Amino acid sequence: MPKDRWAVHLCSCNGVLPVEAKEIGRLAGLDAPPSVHANLGREGAGAYWKEAQMGADFHLVCCCGAGEDLNPALEEAGVEEEQIVHLDVKGGAFWRGEDPESGNLTAARLIRSAIARTEARRGGPSLSISVPSSVLIYTDRPEGLRLAERLADQMDVRVIIDEDAENFDELSPARRPYSLTRGRVTQIKGHLGAFRARLRARQAIDLDACTRCGRCAPVCHTGAITQGLRLIAAKCDECGDCLKECADVGAIKIPRNEAREVSAGQVVAILEGAPAPDSGLHSGYHLIAGEESPDVDAIAFRVAALEGEFIRPSYISYDESICAGGTADVEGCEACLPECPYDALSRAGARIRVDEEACEGCGGCVSVCPTSALSLRTPSAGEIHAQLRAALAVLPGEKALGRELAVVFHCGEKGAEALRVAGENRWPLGGGMIPIEVPCLRYVSEALILQSYRLGAAGVALLGCADCPSGERPLMSDRLALCGAALDAFGFGAGRLAQISVEASEEAYYLASAVGELGAFLERLEPAPLPGLVGSAPGAGNSAGKPEGGRDLLIDAVRAFVGATGLDPGEIVGETALPFARVRVQKAGCTLCGGCVFVCPTGALHASDPGSAMTEAKTLEFNHLKCIACGMCDEACPEKVVTIERGVSMGRAALAHVELVRDEMVACISCGREYINKQALETIIGKMLGLDKVGDTFEGERKDLLRMCPDCRGAHAVREVERGWQP
Repeated sequence: MPKDRWAVHLCSCNGVLPVEAKEIGRLAGLDAPPSVHANLGREGAGAYWKEAQMGADFHLVCCCGAGEDLNPALEEAGVEEEQIVHLDVKGGAFWRGEDPESGNLTAARLIRSAIARTEARRGGPSLSISVPSSVLIYTDRPEGLRLAERLADQMDVRVIIDEDAENFDELSPARRPYSLTRGRVTQIKGHLGAFRARLRARQAIDLDACTRCGRCAPVCHTGAITQGLRLIAAKCDECGDCLKECADVGAIKIPRNEAREVSAGQVVAILEGAPAPDSGLHSGYHLIAGEESPDVDAIAFRVAALEGEFIRPSYISYDESICAGGTADVEGCEACLPECPYDALSRAGARIRVDEEACEGCGGCVSVCPTSALSLRTPSAGEIHAQLRAALAVLPGEKALGRELAVVFHCGEKGAEALRVAGENRWPLGGGMIPIEVPCLRYVSEALILQSYRLGAAGVALLGCADCPSGERPLMSDRLALCGAALDAFGFGAGRLAQISVEASEEAYYLASAVGELGAFLERLEPAPLPGLVGSAPGAGNSAGKPEGGRDLLIDAVRAFVGATGLDPGEIVGETALPFARVRVQKAGCTLCGGCVFVCPTGALHASDPGSAMTEAKTLEFNHLKCIACGMCDEACPEKVVTIERGVSMGRAALAHVELVRDEMVACISCGREYINKQALETIIGKMLGLDKVGDTFEGERKDLLRMCPDCRGAHAVREVERGWQP
């Protein structure tokens, strides 16, 4: 199976684990059995020396020990960091299995899938990120000032106290090593190194400039300025008396109701109810809301660690040549724009603009992009698909049908934590669980879910944060509804799909609750509806080795469902926000001009050529599952007879081009050659004869000019000119 030379190191945890190295090597398709060690954590560099000297390309370290504890020994043996892959088979296989045989089988499956994912990995370009030594702290709590004092020695700190906060009235007028003012932050945009906060303040008091003379409070006839020099915006009538009284020092110097932007490399919000950013929770925006006693030192450490110059991977790749964003004159698909939680995508004319520095690599845009113009570089679709195929492949001696394997797509945050804790505590989940880590649950598309069943999964679960750090997942409900409806339509049962949320809490109860829900889901699964595949599965890639797009994988899954069940369910979902639609055409008004076909970016619309198609009629055909609901056909139709209707159908008719409009061809009255379809000809004649400036063009011997082919029409017009007609 492996293309590279792998050294697989198995730790038996001092003989506690019933490791059968030869059996694992056979099942995983390794060239040689893994080496078994009593304790990799204690054996040091010697455990890796032999394979390192023999030139292994990768070292798969199967140990429950933390990577940072094991890596020094690997480095001492001469193994580079990029050659190391860690896998916990104790918690992931042996402590989940019911018996040694199950544990070894699961370990082989996990090893196989880890190798496949690693070998599919491809390096990509890097980005250089510069984060200036500046931070904006927005707070209504004393911890905000303590954090400012903690950071002021090494960073440029600006503090904005919320204008309604009441517990800062006794602030000392002494100069501080940071800027201090009052106001209200209404908007936060940008990304690490380039944040922008919109500050709105009504006659805000500059606490740095204020001498606390107290002259402004007595002249305020509405009581908006307190004795503690706090301006209550709701009471201010903007009379300006305080501005006049403070003219000497100018501490009240912001024009009334002014809104302005404040720039910073990072932002910290410590409030009872901190404002959510306009986009997702970017790195560098530290949101501390509602915590009773925030750890100021820990926050300061996180902020200081992000200052300076960084090199990080470029997460996103954009292939403009296959983007369905539109043409020069017609805007098309923009399904990715509302799905991006980080403001990394925007429209630039007919195409999509990608801000790579703003992208946090969640993969939401990738899952919804119907043409795969957007793709993640890390982890790539190839990595995820390779791992999925390898994990679900039929192992030697295993029956292809009747397996109860379940794919658990989990995020690297709460999803990964729940599985780790489950393994450490030996919570029973069985040996049929296949964990596949994704950047965020929003990355898991309907194509990836349905392809799992096509490859032999009995069930699919999505395990992740109840409150995603990247923000709302707007298409999750539509995606799960589509997949559930598809499972029901083909008789598999929507109960084979589950979303399990893990609450963001330090209490072990919430982790145990999520793991218990996952265990109950796995327990009630029946054998897979489709057999697993031996070897590489369809959809693995094209001849160039590039993974097929998500829509290709979905079509492949539907085709397999139809073939296996013989069912043809038709419509399964009506109105949906996902990029699926049907094209409707008013036959009576369609001229078969081909305008809709010309702009269709996926080939969902196709016009037949009577000559090559061996037919006497011209047709317009439509393939439903290739349609991405971009709407360009609607915009491009000159007769305005094309509309799109959101929804998803599955079955034979949805997989193939079906006829929408048919029109017979018309022969030239002069030479007899078929040159145009009937509806187009009648429409042209009607429009031409209705023009005011046609004159006598179609009178007398010229009345049938339009019923001639272009060649005959030109020759006849020339003869008419020779007879004295003046066009």
